[in-house]
Amino acid sequence: MRSKLSSISFILFLIAVVSYLVTLLGLDKFLIIAVLCSAAGFVIALFSKSGMYKTLSLFGNGFIIFIAILIPFVVTTFIWTGP
Repeated sequence: MRSKLSSISFILFLIAVVSYLVTLLGLDKFLIIAVLCSAAGFVIALFSKSGMYKTLSLFGNGFIIFIAILIPFVVTTFIWTGP
C-alpha cells in the first residue's frame, strides 16, 4: 500500500507541473489545481515508502509550492510595498 502512495504522489506531481506550465501560458485558473495537487502530493509523499518516487515527489511538490505560494507572498509583503 505504501508503494502505491509513492506512485500516486508522483502522478499528482506530474499533474501539478502540467497545470503550472499552463498557468505560465496565461490561464490563471489552473494555478489552484497546481497548488492543490502539489499540496496533496506532498502530504501523501510524507507517508509513502522510501524510494525514488518519494524523493522526486517531495522535492518536486515542495518546489512547486515554494514557487507558487511562498515567493509571491514574500515579494508582495516585503518588496512590493509601494503603489
